[in-house]
Amino acid sequence: MKHFYRDVPRLGNVAVSRHAQARMEADGITQEAFDKVLLTPSRPDLPDGADVLWRIALRGTGAINLSAASG
Repeated sequence: MKHFYRDVPRLGNVAVSRHAQARMEADGITQEAFDKVLLTPSRPDLPDGADVLWRIALRGTGAINLSAASG
């Protein structure tokens, strides 16, 4: 599982937590599907509170929750 992405469009550098990696594995989300949603979003990011964004892939084929690290 890739855990760090540099220069993600509209986000900058992104680190994927161990918790998120474990959840992806448990939910059967492939690396390819995750990369597609993160790197090639087809819709604008949706804010959900002060530190959370939802990023959605083409035609709702996937969504990821992006939480900003505090501190």
